[in-house]
Amino acid sequence: MLAKSSSSRTHSFGVTQIGAIVVAVVAAILMQPEISAAIASMSGAADAAATAAFAAAQEGLTGAAITAAASAAGGTLAVGGLANTMIAVGLSSFASSALSQVITTGSINIGAALRNGLIGAATAGLTNGITFDTGSGSVGFNVNASVEGVTAPSLANLAGIQNVGNTLVPQAGTAAGSLPTEIAAIASSATIQAGLQTVIGGGSFLDSLKNSLVNDAAAAGAFAIGNAFNAQQGFWTTSNPLYAFEHAALGCAAGAAGGTGCAGGAIGGATSAVFTSQIPDPTDSNGNPTSWSPQQVAALTAASMLLGGTAAGLLGQNAVAGAMAAENETQNNRVLHPQEQPLAQQLAAAANAKGITKPTDRLSRRPTFQISSRRWAIVRTVSRKVERQRQ
Repeated sequence: MLAKSSSSRTHSFGVTQIGAIVVAVVAAILMQPEISAAIASMSGAADAAATAAFAAAQEGLTGAAITAAASAAGGTLAVGGLANTMIAVGLSSFASSALSQVITTGSINIGAALRNGLIGAATAGLTNGITFDTGSGSVGFNVNASVEGVTAPSLANLAGIQNVGNTLVPQAGTAAGSLPTEIAAIASSATIQAGLQTVIGGGSFLDSLKNSLVNDAAAAGAFAIGNAFNAQQGFWTTSNPLYAFEHAALGCAAGAAGGTGCAGGAIGGATSAVFTSQIPDPTDSNGNPTSWSPQQVAALTAASMLLGGTAAGLLGQNAVAGAMAAENETQNNRVLHPQEQPLAQQLAAAANAKGITKPTDRLSRRPTFQISSRRWAIVRTVSRKVERQRQ
């Protein structure tokens, strides 16, 4: 994460520092999907993925099976592919670091920004490429590990945590394994990130390991709270005061463990939980629920961080801890949605832009776009395997 100094505790609680963090976070949120989509488009992966998605849909497949087919067809440069993820995380981490430096110092340390980008890219590559087969206990590496059903799950899938650079909090999701496996995967991912941080960025390995473990655990905690308080009515709704209390407790625990103090994190987490729970879910022009756009996520995250950080600072506590706890609540709870939903929407938009309204080839035949026989076999195998697993 960005600087987490505990010195900003007076009434002048580091407005510039909070502003720099918020700007860097917003930049990363907005840039990563744009960079990812641009990579996929320029490489041709977007067209391949879009056509494969429609072909899979025509075969009667749904949900994750369509996503898996699209990802397999698009390859490592498709949205969600290993190379795509590494490049997008690396470039956005570099840019957001540079922006933060301009705000706080008025200049840019290119070397520091490059190191930040390299750490983010390498961490994303290793945690999404290293696989672990829980059945055989074997460890491997596969560039297609992000595609469900192709290989054994990656460390990121087993942990349910995506490390997307030093600017953003880790992004939580559903873990692919059991609780003991999830804990082991989180520990392994944190160790990898800490090692890269130490080798590339310098500093203490143990301090980096502590920070990585705290951030990953906090992300998983916020995701778990969101899963618990997911009802539309009754006790388990976000209007229950217990919802804000649990985020306060999580912020306190993370702040205390990370060395920024309990109170600041508790205030930030609770403030964000109360604020974001009052914001309605996005809808389309017909009033139907839809996923959060990057612009909406950026706006809500910025607002919650400013509120959380300001509330903590005004109460004489660590404002940065408050802002980080607020970001964690927003990113890993409020705006979460199934990962295949935004990808499916991107694929549909890409297909419509190319005039593809229905697939011209069924899965039993090769598609009209250029794709290797091996990869097309993966498309068919993966989509069917995922569909059977979901039934």
